[in-house]
Amino acid sequence: MIAATPVVSVLIPCYNAARYIRAALDSLVDQSMQSWEAIVVDDASTDASRDIVASFSDSRVRLLANSRNSGPSASRNRALAAARGYWVAVLDADDEFKPGRLDALLSAAEIRSADAVIDNLEVFEDGSQRVTGDWFSQYGVPVTEVRVVDPVFFVKHEIGVAKALIRREFLTRHGIEYDRETKYGEDFLLYFQLLQARARFIAVPDALYRLRRGETNSLTTNHLLLVERVIQLNQRVLNTVDAQHEPALKSALERRLAELEVLRRYHHVISPLRRRQFAAAASAVVSDPGAIFCVVQQITRRARQRFIKPFTT
Repeated sequence: MIAATPVVSVLIPCYNAARYIRAALDSLVDQSMQSWEAIVVDDASTDASRDIVASFSDSRVRLLANSRNSGPSASRNRALAAARGYWVAVLDADDEFKPGRLDALLSAAEIRSADAVIDNLEVFEDGSQRVTGDWFSQYGVPVTEVRVVDPVFFVKHEIGVAKALIRREFLTRHGIEYDRETKYGEDFLLYFQLLQARARFIAVPDALYRLRRGETNSLTTNHLLLVERVIQLNQRVLNTVDAQHEPALKSALERRLAELEVLRRYHHVISPLRRRQFAAAASAVVSDPGAIFCVVQQITRRARQRFIKPFTT
């Protein structure tokens, strides 16, 4: 029997995700831990998303509908306000959970007395469903066993995109919610608030969240725009850091911003090349000749990660 109060409330913001939302909900039904509720907030979709959710035959799925498009942060906050579970998790409408994900994250959180836990992400292609790798390996995130995430580690590595399981009582006690003005990076900012509130935050190496890549509405498919938004987020966080009392965090953010600027210049050349827009790529090099060195640096680093690291770990 499912408990009256679910263990986990899964927040699902949904906008024009008719092609994916059923698979996302099916991945919840397939969980080994069955004490959950799903709160889908349809953000004024213009496709059949709302009808698909409304027709879903599981009473644990609740549908809330925004009268106008409000953005992902407002939709998540609405779902969070309606949540009844002891824990909350986010599932984007075009992604999926692996079957044992909730059980595994709950177990890790309970063993380590954590307030929040993130896992690795399995990246797969839209359409073919082909798995192309995992996030931690692709971005060199050094999580090979369960570890505590502190603010410095958080800003040094690409983990703001991960989807955390969070103790709801901690969010309520500290008045933490998603920044309503943020259109991208809402998870990053929320996690930083958790860390600043001294949440016990852990990461596990298992890739239990399935991240879809391809022609979706997700910003993660546009690499250049993604990097530009991440730069804005890191600069915004840096502006809030007390340099006198948090010098290590300030230094980590400044180093991260320098790395991201190299990445931005790399994608400014590579993104049009991938689209076979050779004139645009040439124009990018002419306007920023130093970008060639950024391209060489990134290609060398990625080759080293792919071919050398497996033999040295």
